[in-house]
Amino acid sequence: MTGKEVSYSRQWDDLFDEAPLKAPLPRLDTKRCLPSPSMELQAREPGAKLVPFTQDIWVLPKLRNWLFREPWSFYDIVTTGSILGLHLVCLAAPWTFTWPALWWGAALFFACGGLGIDVSFHRQLTHRSFDSPKWLEYLLAFLGTCGLEMDPISWVRHHRFHHRNTDRALDPHSSYEGFFWSHCGWLMHSKVLDARAGDDWIVSDLKGQLFYRVLEYTYPLVAVAQYLALWYYGGWPGVVWAGAVRQVLIACHIWGSRPYNTGDLSSNVWWLALATFGEAWHNNHHAFPSSARHGLEWWEVDVCWWVIRALQAVGLVWDVRLPTVAQKQKLLKKKTNGSKPGSTPVPTNGGKAAPEPRPAVTVALLAACAAAQQAAADHAPAAASNGHGKGQSTEISSSIVLAVPTDYLLDGSGRSKCMDMVDRASEFNVKRLQFVPTLFWVDTGPEDPPPGFDRSCKSADFLSTYYCYNRFNATTVKHFCYDRDNCGGPPQQWEIDRFRDALQKCMQLATSKGHDLSVNLHIDDATQLGGWRNTLNFDPLELYSRVWVTMQGEMGATIFFNSQQWQQVASDLRARMGGNGNVQVGVGINNAKLCGCILVPIVDQREFLAQFPAAFEVVKGEFDLPAIQNFFRNAIDFVSLSAYVPQATIDFQPCDMEGLMSRLDEEFQYYGLTLKQLQADGIEIHWGEFGVGGGTSPTGDKKATTAEEAAYTPFFGMSGPYTREKDPFILYDLAQPSPTAHYLAQGGCQYHVSHVYVWNLESWDVQAIYPISTTSEGSYRDPAIVQIINDHNSGRA
Repeated sequence: MTGKEVSYSRQWDDLFDEAPLKAPLPRLDTKRCLPSPSMELQAREPGAKLVPFTQDIWVLPKLRNWLFREPWSFYDIVTTGSILGLHLVCLAAPWTFTWPALWWGAALFFACGGLGIDVSFHRQLTHRSFDSPKWLEYLLAFLGTCGLEMDPISWVRHHRFHHRNTDRALDPHSSYEGFFWSHCGWLMHSKVLDARAGDDWIVSDLKGQLFYRVLEYTYPLVAVAQYLALWYYGGWPGVVWAGAVRQVLIACHIWGSRPYNTGDLSSNVWWLALATFGEAWHNNHHAFPSSARHGLEWWEVDVCWWVIRALQAVGLVWDVRLPTVAQKQKLLKKKTNGSKPGSTPVPTNGGKAAPEPRPAVTVALLAACAAAQQAAADHAPAAASNGHGKGQSTEISSSIVLAVPTDYLLDGSGRSKCMDMVDRASEFNVKRLQFVPTLFWVDTGPEDPPPGFDRSCKSADFLSTYYCYNRFNATTVKHFCYDRDNCGGPPQQWEIDRFRDALQKCMQLATSKGHDLSVNLHIDDATQLGGWRNTLNFDPLELYSRVWVTMQGEMGATIFFNSQQWQQVASDLRARMGGNGNVQVGVGINNAKLCGCILVPIVDQREFLAQFPAAFEVVKGEFDLPAIQNFFRNAIDFVSLSAYVPQATIDFQPCDMEGLMSRLDEEFQYYGLTLKQLQADGIEIHWGEFGVGGGTSPTGDKKATTAEEAAYTPFFGMSGPYTREKDPFILYDLAQPSPTAHYLAQGGCQYHVSHVYVWNLESWDVQAIYPISTTSEGSYRDPAIVQIINDHNSGRA
C-alpha cells in the first residue's frame, strides 16, 4: 500500500479480489497498519451510497451476493444459523413477556454484558486499561463468556485487529462495507475474517494462559448450557428475555458526534451510552483506547467507569489509565463556536495545546515510568525553569547509563552501581540526570543471507555487511529481555518487579539530592554482533514478550514504519502516569538516517544527503507520511537527538554546532517535517546523547590519533574498560576554549536546544561516572572538560 490517499474501496481491492473468494484466501500481513482511507475519495466511488442522517459516510459493500457462495463452511453455517435464530427468537418478545424474565434479563445483561463484555473483554483484556487480581480478572472474563459474544481469546483478537486498522481494509468489521456487514455479516464469512484477523500473535498474552485456552475450547458448551438453564428455569420467557444478544452496537461507527480527530468513523451516541453502560462514547474510546473511562466529560454517563472506580476504591483494581487534559486538547477538533458544556477549551494556536510549564520529569519509556513517578512523588524537586527560548543558556546534564542488570541490581547492603553513579554525578554542578535503562532484543538471525555471509560479523566491511550492523529488512524480533547473558526467553514477572523496584530506589536517591529526572530507554543487540538499534523495525504494540518496549532512544525504523502504534504508546504512557502535569513524553531519533532504512552504510553525512533524494524517491511509497507527521506534531512534547556533531576542523564557530540539526532538516523535510517547524509549534529539542568518543570505527577498537579525526567522527568511541592504550585524549590537548559551551551559553542560533545530556559511557564519559571509566590504569575523566561543564552551568562560562 502506498502512502498516497486512496478510498476504502480501492484499499480493499488492493488486498482482495472478489472473483477468487471461492478459493482459499492467502494469509494477509496482519501486522501492517494501513493508512486511513480518504472519505472524499470514498464518496466518489461508483455505487457508493450516503448513509442516512450522516453527511460524510459513504458505504459500498465489497462482497456482493456472498450469501450465495459455495461452499459454506460448517463454522459459517452454525454462526449464521445462530445469529438468525437469535434475531427470530427476539420477535417472540411481545408474547413471552413476564416481569421476572425482564428482571433476570436485565441482571444478566449487566452482569454478562456490562461487567463481562464491557469491563472485562473490552477495557481490561483488550486494552489493558487497568490491572486486578487474577481471580477477579478470571471471574469477569467468565461472565463475559456467558455474554455469548465469543470466548475471550476470539473476542480480544478481533477487537485488537479492529483497533489496529479501524475502518481500513484490514478491519474485520468496517462500517464502509455497510450496516449489515459491520453489524453481523463479518461473522458469517470465516474465510475473509481469518484472512483479516485470524493470527494469534496479537493475543499471545491470553494464549499463554490455560484459563483462556479452556474457555476458547469450551465456549460452545457454555452457550448450550446457558440456554438449557434458561429454558429449565424460565421457559420461553427466560430464553427470549434473559437470553438476548448482548454486544456493542456497530451504530457507534456510523451515527453520532465525533469531537476527537481519530481518523476513523467512530462516533459518540449519547442515548446508546445509557443502554450500553458507557460503551457508546465510541469516538472518545478510539481517541484514547487504553483509557478505562470512556465518558470523558462529567455529563457523559459511563456506568462501567463507575464500576472500575468503585473496585479501585476498595483496592481490587489498580494502575488505572486515563488521558491527560493536554492529551485531550491535542486531539479535540478545532471549534469556532465554543466548546461543549464541561469540555476542555479548545486551543486556538493551530489546534495544539498551549505550552505548559517545563516539568521536573521527562519520560521516554513505559517500563520505568512507575519507578520515575514514585521517585518524583517522594522527593518532588522544583520544576525546571520555563526559559527555554533562544538567547537563554542551556544547561549541560549527565547520564546514568544502565547497560547491564548488574548496574542497577541491589547488593546485600541495599546499594547498587546505579546509586554509586548518582553519587558521582552529584559531585558535579548538574541539575538533571538522564537514566538510560538498556533492554536487549533477540531476533531470528539473518533471513535469506547472501552467499558467503560471515555470521561472525567480523569482516572488514562491517558497516555494509548484510544483517550485522544494518538489521533493516534482514531479521525479525523474537523477544526482548533484561539480561543479555540470560536472554533465552521473555522476562518473568519477578524480573519485571526487580527491575522496577531497583530503578525506583536509585531514582529516589537522585531526587533526594535535588536532581530532576529524564528516562530514555535503549535497546541493544543480545547477540553482541553489533546490530544498530536505529535500523531495527518492530511494532511497539506487538507482544513480542511480556514487556512492551515503549518510548525509546535512537530507534528510527520502528518510529517511521509504526507511527500510529507509537502514538498509541504515547497515549498509554501518559495515561499510566496518571495525568501528572510534571511529565513530558518524547521520542529519540538519530542525527541522520532517520528511518534507519536508507543508505545506512554511508558514514559521511554530506555524502549521505547528496544521494538521499534519489534513494528516498524509490521507497517513498512505503511510508505513511500523514501518520508520521501526526505523530511528531501531536503525540510528543520533545524530540531527543543523538547529537554527536561532526566537525571538519577543531577551529569551528559556535553556530557550527547547528550543522547537525540543519543537515537533519534537509532529510526530515522529505517526510513533511523539520525541527524548526516542530520547535515553532512548542516541541522542544533535546540532545539525548552528546560527546566526542575519540574513535574512528563502529567496532570500538580504533582510536583517533588527532583532534581533527576525533572531531570528524564523534559518534565512534573506544569500547570496554579504560586503559591508557585505548585513551585517545591523552594524544591532544582539550584544555582550550569550548565553542560548544559558547553555543549553549548564547542560547543557540537558528535552533534552541532545551536540554543536553553528556553520554557517560566508555570513552565518551569525560566525567567518569560509569564504573569501567576508571581503572587502576587511570580514567576517562578530563579535569578541563569537567571544569568547563561546571563553569557553564554556574553561568561563569
